Amino acid sequence: RQSAAYLLLTLLCSLAATVFCRLIAGENASDFWVQLYRSARPVFPLWLGTGVLAPLFEEMLFRGLLFTGARQTKLGVRGVILLTALLFAMGHYQYGVLGVADTFLFGLLLGVARH
Repeated sequence: RQSAAYLLLTLLCSLAATVFCRLIAGENASDFWVQLYRSARPVFPLWLGTGVLAPLFEEMLFRGLLFTGARQTKLGVRGVILLTALLFAMGHYQYGVLGVADTFLFGLLLGVARH
């Protein structure tokens, strides 16, 4: 039940961020993906890398290794959630300012779910 709740919350946050970025702010983070997709031939390695391998690596790094290690420091759980979300967002600069902000919020959600 908890996993379903986090999945629903994630989908709602993603939808809200997309609407905000596209309709209100005029940014379109998908331009990056369109250019990437057009340049990839064959596309299967792109799908494998961006849809499976990169997310697995990111989660193992940010919510696995860094979260587990830094949780033992003076930062505590809240500090670690903020730190890993910030580092996660900084690694997604190709999405523009609003995309990075969205990724930061998503990183917070993932950190809370991890905790």
